Amino acid sequence: MHTSTPSFPTDARFAELLREDNPNVKIGLVGAKTMVDPEGSLKAATAVDFVCREEFDYTCKEVAEGCAEGRQGTLLPG
Repeated sequence: MHTSTPSFPTDARFAELLREDNPNVKIGLVGAKTMVDPEGSLKAATAVDFVCREEFDYTCKEVAEGCAEGRQGTLLPG
């Protein structure tokens, strides 16, 4: 999900609603907010599983491949 500083509270709430609807869904955030403050973003949005920095399109692909291969929770270089 693409987020920014102004939309972050709403995006975090939407992630919570997604999690309530499907506890097994993998939720990630991308965007300037997560690039600048990845740890703070994860702490503030507790329903989020991962955040992407830098070239997030590649990282999202790696996360999807990792989930498909059962490597969930692995630190990815992306």
